[in-house]
Amino acid sequence: MILRHYLGLDLRPRQLGAVALCRKGRGMTLVGGRVVSLPEEVVLPSLRSPNILDRPRLVAALRDVLHPIAGREERLSVALPDGAGRVLLLDVEMPFKSKSEGLQVLRWQLRNTLPIDPEELCLDYQIIEHKEDGGLRLAVAVMTRTVLHQYEEVLEEAGYHGVVIDFHSLQLYNYYRARLDLGADTVFVSVEDGALGMQCFEDHRLIFHRSREIGHDLDMVYRELTRSLVAARELCPGLRRAQLFLHTDWPEQEALREALRLLLEREATLLEPNLQRLTVGDIDIPNWRTRGLAAAVGAAERLM
Repeated sequence: MILRHYLGLDLRPRQLGAVALCRKGRGMTLVGGRVVSLPEEVVLPSLRSPNILDRPRLVAALRDVLHPIAGREERLSVALPDGAGRVLLLDVEMPFKSKSEGLQVLRWQLRNTLPIDPEELCLDYQIIEHKEDGGLRLAVAVMTRTVLHQYEEVLEEAGYHGVVIDFHSLQLYNYYRARLDLGADTVFVSVEDGALGMQCFEDHRLIFHRSREIGHDLDMVYRELTRSLVAARELCPGLRRAQLFLHTDWPEQEALREALRLLLEREATLLEPNLQRLTVGDIDIPNWRTRGLAAAVGAAERLM
């Protein structure tokens, strides 16, 4: 009996990570995982400009990371760089009659927020709060059609079809949310490759999201964390009591924890993906690199 593979791909500017999952009873097992590096001139995340600068090289890298673990499967769930779009938290005055109406209302609402033709926007949203006055609080994922189609086309050229597409920070949080008790009030910080992400939750509801490219400069991390916290404190009255978690694939883990301790005046819990617990054998990836597969697993689980 050939078990179906559920593929997850984490596509970042300098690295591709891919996993293959299979069902095991009521759970799942990790049957394959690969990480390949990308030169910096291949992918450059942007909301408006073309993201893929070297299509043939990216197609070759996608085949390299996916073909050995995909089996016969062509469908996959993808985590795209956060810089390829935006995650916005918006309020609307009343519920929508349908999904299509909701998308049209949001395009209209965003016309003065983003310098883009509303009809060029690809949107999806999730309701995170029903308000007492009948309004809604929404988490809205935004990309331009041009950028989204560019990613879809390069996946198809490599032989795959992205059926679930989301952003890296959201898929990364999905991985840990399913496995750990992160608490009702949470500050979730990720520092991976050259990107910083911060998500704040109150009563399990997302109320702040920010992602920035920061390179590999610890001073830049500190400055961006400071800016993020200034903005977050205006929206998160419970920030001072929230639990603090850090996911990072940087070797300077203790320096990052110290920066967070100084800024938030508490210790950060360093998260470990522990992917070895999900495997039935050796996936032949060094432990330090398995941290780069957490978002890929979080993405693949969206298909199960």
